[in-house]
Amino acid sequence: MRNPRAFLSVLVGLLALGVLAVGIAAAVVLDRITLVQAIPTLPVSAILAVLALGLGGQALVVHSRSLGRPGGRRLAHFGRFLGTLALLLDLTAALAVGVYGLLVAFG
Repeated sequence: MRNPRAFLSVLVGLLALGVLAVGIAAAVVLDRITLVQAIPTLPVSAILAVLALGLGGQALVVHSRSLGRPGGRRLAHFGRFLGTLALLLDLTAALAVGVYGLLVAFG
C-alpha cells in the first residue's frame, strides 16, 4: 500500500464506530452499566471520528498531489464517510444526553 493514510482513515473510522457501539452494547447487555455511565465513550468516539476525517483528507491531498499514483482515493473517501457517520452519531447521542439531563433536572 502506497497511501497508508487512506487505510488508516478507514481503520480509525471503524474504531470510532466500534467504541460507540461497545459503549451502547455494554449498557444494554450488562445490568450494572447504564446508558448514562456509558457517556465517556462519546468523546473518545468523537476524537477518533475527527482523526478519521483528517487522515482521509490528508490521503486525498497526497492522492491529488501525486496525480493518483499512490492510489487509495476510494479508501480515503470511505474513511471520511465512516468518520462523518461516527461524528453525526456522537452529536446525536450528545444531544440525547443533554435532553435527558434537562429532563432529570427540571422534571
